[in-house]
Amino acid sequence: MTNNYVITTIRPAGPNSRMGVDPVLNNAGHVAGSYVPPGFDTVSAFLYDGMTIHHLGLQTGQAGAVTVLTNSGHVGGYLITYDPNPRGDPPLSRHLACVWRHDHWEVVRIPAYRHCQLVGITDDETMVIRCDLSRIAIYHAGAYHFLQDIEGAERQARAVNAHGMIVGTSRLPDRTNRGFVSDGTQIHTLGALALGSSPVSGALGINDHGVVVGISGSRRERHAFRYDTQGMHDLGTLVGYYSCALDINNHGAVVGYAGSGTGGEERALLWRRGELYDLNTLIDEPDWLLQKATAINDAGQIAGYGRCDDIPTVFLLTPREG
Repeated sequence: MTNNYVITTIRPAGPNSRMGVDPVLNNAGHVAGSYVPPGFDTVSAFLYDGMTIHHLGLQTGQAGAVTVLTNSGHVGGYLITYDPNPRGDPPLSRHLACVWRHDHWEVVRIPAYRHCQLVGITDDETMVIRCDLSRIAIYHAGAYHFLQDIEGAERQARAVNAHGMIVGTSRLPDRTNRGFVSDGTQIHTLGALALGSSPVSGALGINDHGVVVGISGSRRERHAFRYDTQGMHDLGTLVGYYSCALDINNHGAVVGYAGSGTGGEERALLWRRGELYDLNTLIDEPDWLLQKATAINDAGQIAGYGRCDDIPTVFLLTPREG
C-alpha cells in the first residue's frame, strides 16, 4: 500500500452525525454538503473552508443541503419546508432551490413546481434548476425559461459546467433511460455501452472542456463511462463490481465508486491517465474505508465519504507533494 494522499476528516456535528447528500468540492479545496445532526431526522447544510466547518443556518422547521459549490465561491442547493396536509396525514414536503448570500438562504422561485433543486451556477451566474424530476429551468437575472425538449422526454439535470453545458438523465417516450448533454438550447441524447441486453445510461458529471462521465450498462453489468468527441468509452471496474463515474476535472481525472450489488461495501475509485485505482490502496489509514469519491478539483483533491472508525464521515484527500 502506498500513501499518496493526506486525508482530512470532516465531521460537521461530531461522531454521531449522519451524512446527507454527496459532498461537493471547488478548486480552493472547500467542501460542502449536508448532514443529519444527532437526535434529528432532518438534514442541515455545511461548508468546510479548509480550516473551519461552517453551519449554514436554517430557520425553525426547515432542512436543507448544499449541492453546488463553484470556483468563484457561489454556494447553492435546496431547502425543504413542510406544508399542512389537508387530508390530515403527515405534512407535505416542498423543495426550494436556493443560494447562500450574505449569511442567509435566498430562494429562487419557479412557480407551479413543488420540488426544485439547484444543480449548477455558471460563470455568468446563470442557474440551472431541476424541477419535479422532469423539467430543467434556466434562471438568470430574475427571469427563467425551460429547456425545450422536442423528444417529449422527462429530463433530470445532474451537473453543469462553468460554460452552462448541462448533463443528466432522460426518460424517453419508450421508457428507456439515456444520458444527455445540452448547451442550454439543443439537447443531445447519448448512447449506451454494449453491456448486456437493453442497456441504459446516465450522465452525472462534466468538465469545462465538455467531457462527460456517468454510468451505463444493463441490469447484470454496469460500468463507468467517459464521453467525448470520439464517443463513449468504457472505463472498466474492479473484478466482481459494477462502477459509476461521478465527476471529472479539467485534466481528465475521473472519480466515482465501485459496488458489488450484493450488499458488500462500496469502494471509492480514481481513473487517471488510463489507469483505475481503488483509492483505499493509495492511503495508509487503517481506520478508514473510502466508499464513494464524489468530486475532484483541478489540483487533484478528492472529496467523498466513507467510514472512519466505522462512523460515516466526509473526507478530503490532498495529493502529497512529490
